[in-house]
Amino acid sequence: MYRIIKNELIKIFSKKSLYIILLIAFLIIFFSDFFEVENQRSVENPYALHYNNALDIKSTADLETEDGIEKYISGQTMIDVYKMIMDRYGINSWQEYVTIKIENSKIFEVLYNYKYINNVERYNKENNTNIVISEDKEEIKKEYDNIIKLLDSNSWKEIASLLKKDFESQLFENNNVNSSIKLNIEEIDLRLKYDINFGYDYLNLAIEDYKISKENLSEFEMKKDLSYQEEIQRNELKEKLKTSEYIIKTKNDINNINTASYQISNMFSLDNKQIYIVFICIIILSGIVSDEYNKGTIRKLLIKPYNRGKILFGKFMAAIITMLIISLIISSMVVIIECLRYGINTLNTQSIIYDFNNDRIIEMNIFSYLGLQFLMKLPMFIGMIIILLFISTIFGSSIITMALGFIIYFGGNTIINNPTILPEIAKLLPNCNWDFSIYAFGKLPKIEGMNIEISMIICLVYYLILLIPTFIWFKNGDIKNK
Repeated sequence: MYRIIKNELIKIFSKKSLYIILLIAFLIIFFSDFFEVENQRSVENPYALHYNNALDIKSTADLETEDGIEKYISGQTMIDVYKMIMDRYGINSWQEYVTIKIENSKIFEVLYNYKYINNVERYNKENNTNIVISEDKEEIKKEYDNIIKLLDSNSWKEIASLLKKDFESQLFENNNVNSSIKLNIEEIDLRLKYDINFGYDYLNLAIEDYKISKENLSEFEMKKDLSYQEEIQRNELKEKLKTSEYIIKTKNDINNINTASYQISNMFSLDNKQIYIVFICIIILSGIVSDEYNKGTIRKLLIKPYNRGKILFGKFMAAIITMLIISLIISSMVVIIECLRYGINTLNTQSIIYDFNNDRIIEMNIFSYLGLQFLMKLPMFIGMIIILLFISTIFGSSIITMALGFIIYFGGNTIINNPTILPEIAKLLPNCNWDFSIYAFGKLPKIEGMNIEISMIICLVYYLILLIPTFIWFKNGDIKNK
């Protein structure tokens, strides 16, 4: 048996086409990665939206009415505040964040009130009107000067405390029932506890995700009976909540796509680098049996002191070993390319996995996680080899084997990406069952009714259905005309 496997491996790895394909794969991965524009997530800055809304308010105001004049002045006041913040502190500054980004901000209110009084006085003077100002200008000026002083002195923690005090006051006025205000208070507490300034970096993105996830989760908790898709959505929110909380506490930017760690840890994601492994295996292994027929070497093989069953099993084992070697080569390519692209120092970040079963975050070495992912994908790779072996033996044509191999793999991926298409039929197909990563750490699969035990049984049944006739056909087939 050892000799059969050895001889088959020599045949496979003596093909020049294998090394040409590997070189092409390396070049494709290299250039696609190096010239790909990564869309890094960031906190949305609403400055432009608010500024344009203020312009619309001002331009649509009817100056023939009292309400229209107030609307006009209000629009101009908002513009003045936005421009003052931009000119004084700059775009994406923490001062801009607390003024413009935070809704119902006490900071914006104080700045607005002061600017509004000045604009009313200016409008009265220029248009000979007498719009009454009821607020105490001196008191508002005092508040304004205090806020400007804090903003200028970079005292973000004092601003945070001021905002918290204001939100607590709003919560009291709302009889302690407003969940959004509670989340605002919780945000301030997180910032003060973990020393996270206002801004638009990954930590602020984590805080934003934390708040959104928590708010949406509270809505799910209010529902008694959730549909299966709602259960999936709730799990996704729990994962985002825990992941965001981890980033906030550790200040570890695990979602930074511009690192070797991130790219490598996602190597086996659907339609990612795993496609190169499948693609190469289909091309190289499509002729593992049919080439023996086409080249006439099947006769020489059968006269050797091995029965046909051992010969086919040897080919099967050689195909699996080839797949493992190709997987190792492609993985090594990805590691080398990503380290060249982002620097080897970006490998320090650990892979972070959310354990749905225990509602906690698990830290794992990136290469351990990569190995775990590969093991969960292994039934898929073995399944493709069995399919190729079956087609190659039955049809005796490497071209047909290759064509059907691509159709089965990519057609199955189409179904996986659209699980609502005939779900009762889809969950019985091998493509929807041979990727065990869909169950990793208690994750819910996209199709209701599926579980890892059923998937294991379905895969085993399919593999036996394909392997048994393959061995029978190869053992009893007439090859005199081959």
